[in-house]
Amino acid sequence: MSIFAILLLIMVAVPVQAKGATSTLTEVKDFSIYYGWPSKEKLKELRSYDLVVIAPHAYSKEQIDYLQADGTVVLGYISVMQLESWNLSFVSNVQESDYYLQDGQKVYIKQWDTYLMDIRKEHYRQLLVDHVNKDIVSKGMDGVFLDTVDDIDYYLHERDEEQDEFRTAYQSLLVEIKKQDSSLLLMQNRGFDTLKTGSEHLVDALLWESFNYSKLKDSSWGQKWIQYLAKKNQVNELAVFSTVTDNESAQYSEKFKFTSFTKVGNSYD
Repeated sequence: MSIFAILLLIMVAVPVQAKGATSTLTEVKDFSIYYGWPSKEKLKELRSYDLVVIAPHAYSKEQIDYLQADGTVVLGYISVMQLESWNLSFVSNVQESDYYLQDGQKVYIKQWDTYLMDIRKEHYRQLLVDHVNKDIVSKGMDGVFLDTVDDIDYYLHERDEEQDEFRTAYQSLLVEIKKQDSSLLLMQNRGFDTLKTGSEHLVDALLWESFNYSKLKDSSWGQKWIQYLAKKNQVNELAVFSTVTDNESAQYSEKFKFTSFTKVGNSYD
């Protein structure tokens, strides 16, 4: 039996969190994403939202408590598939075998100065779990925002066997994170096919980053996923959020009851 078949058996044996958490997230009326260091004014602003996604290393437990005092749900960011060069304490624990190799070469993503990582490797998944424990669980955050999951769909789209292995390993990671604290909320960023092939049963919410009306209105691909996610959202199986850059896209998102956040500029800082 392969290691990935064994992982699937393990996942089946672990109870999935009741979807009451998803129901709670479908009631969120507004949210914000902010990856910068918080000033006193920024903390006060973030506290006004129903939900915020933040960079966990930038906050103390006291600041998290302050954000949560009026009921704001706080999710801490982690990058699942890309190794961020700025995170020196994390990088220092990475092994050469943790990098994903395509045709024997590391995959460098110049736009973000990152490398694609191999979540099939138990050591790398454990680093991510340790990161969640250190920067999210220990500070009392409500959950985890899982970024770069879409890389599984994008970079492995012509490598079916590897893609299946990565999706299984990603589901295993989700189970391992939930073992740390079963009450953690999990929100996945994009990765629609990876969601449909299994992770939708393990996460509470999906963020559709870069939800754009002009690109989606006549797109058969876009309309397929809008309808798929709208049905999940409607019956509280999955809370759906979006980031937009214009009012037209925000209105289109709200039409399907996807809670939107208007992004200004090229970053969330």
